[in-house]
Amino acid sequence: MYAMAETPFISHTHLPWYKTTQAYVIYGILLWVVIVSGIRQQSMRKQKRKRYISQFERQVKERKLQELRNERLETELQNKKNELMQQAARMARKSLAMKTLLEELEHQKKMLGHQYPDNLYLRMRSLMEKTLNTHDEQTAFENYFNSAHQDFIKRFREQYKDITSGDLRVCCLLRMNLSTKEIASVLHVSVRAVELRRYRLRKRIGLESDTNLVDFLMGY
Repeated sequence: MYAMAETPFISHTHLPWYKTTQAYVIYGILLWVVIVSGIRQQSMRKQKRKRYISQFERQVKERKLQELRNERLETELQNKKNELMQQAARMARKSLAMKTLLEELEHQKKMLGHQYPDNLYLRMRSLMEKTLNTHDEQTAFENYFNSAHQDFIKRFREQYKDITSGDLRVCCLLRMNLSTKEIASVLHVSVRAVELRRYRLRKRIGLESDTNLVDFLMGY
């Protein structure tokens, strides 16, 4: 018998590793990871952008609200200042009128002497002085005065430690651009007394002689 010829074993050529099934599985996993990562990053960017826009809109809204609050406060302060000006003017006119009446009363008493009854003279004088010094009116003026000039008073006191309350009141009345005569009427003092306060005030704050006191106070 003839011996059968030995058939040589033909082995399949091994595929490169990057073409194997396992490699494609890894590719698929990597691709899925990349896609998921990309989607996640895109989602995070969108969320971050939304947060940024929301924060920006909130800041704009808060800024507008703050501006409205500031405008309202400024309007309220200006209204208080206007009311204070009107009240000071009313008090000045009333005081001047009462002082004129008192002077006329004194003149009549001096001219008529005993013909003008003392009890009537004293009664009229008492009524005029009481009208001149109305407590409620003074209290209302003080309240408006303090609220309208609170910031000015605070800053002025911080810079000039030895300033008195009386000096501060004169400062504020001058800042309202009231005349010396009007200030005297509001404070129920003489014009000379106001002039002396203005002089002491200039020395106390060390104001140069060529600087106008009212201009300095209005611009302070």
